[in-house]
Amino acid sequence: MSNSYYKCGKIKKKRFFFDFDGTIVTEDILDVVCDIVEKKEESRLINEKVRRGELRGLEPLCDRINFLKGVSYKKINEKLSKETYLRKGTIELFDYLKKNNFIIIDTDDKKRIIKS
Repeated sequence: MSNSYYKCGKIKKKRFFFDFDGTIVTEDILDVVCDIVEKKEESRLINEKVRRGELRGLEPLCDRINFLKGVSYKKINEKLSKETYLRKGTIELFDYLKKNNFIIIDTDDKKRIIKS
């Protein structure tokens, strides 16, 4: 995680960069959700191969997402609401960032910006 500043006109904006999985959550959320269809271990193994560079591109991610074909939003929400996967202090951190007008940017493992 890091923060930095940039100027937007005359106003200085604060940016906060972070990596979602392993930084603000305790477990890969897609693995958790894949447990609904008893594919958690398969999802985890695919993810490990991606991290080791054995698999590349979007296909492994699509494979993991496709495990959830037919699973409703309601079931996913029920699974995720059974316990918190956020690391301690995450809610307070994001409340602080929002209150202090930070621009929050999520990055992937290669530090590419994937959401802001």
